[in-house]
Amino acid sequence: MLIIKQCWVKFAICSKAVFAESIFDNNYVRLDVMLQNLSIDLLKVFLEEFSNLPNLHVLCHLSEHA
Repeated sequence: MLIIKQCWVKFAICSKAVFAESIFDNNYVRLDVMLQNLSIDLLKVFLEEFSNLPNLHVLCHLSEHA
């Protein structure tokens, strides 16, 4: 149950970073790491449901196109 809470916390932190009014170069690196960690944790909880989910893969590339 703890890992599910961690996923929500990481999701909230990532959402705040993604929708920030301004973002700088060092924030992209931080965002990329946070999104990778979120993806890893989500797969730990929902492996079968999320393993082939295209949206989860998109998170890996979000910071590249922001």
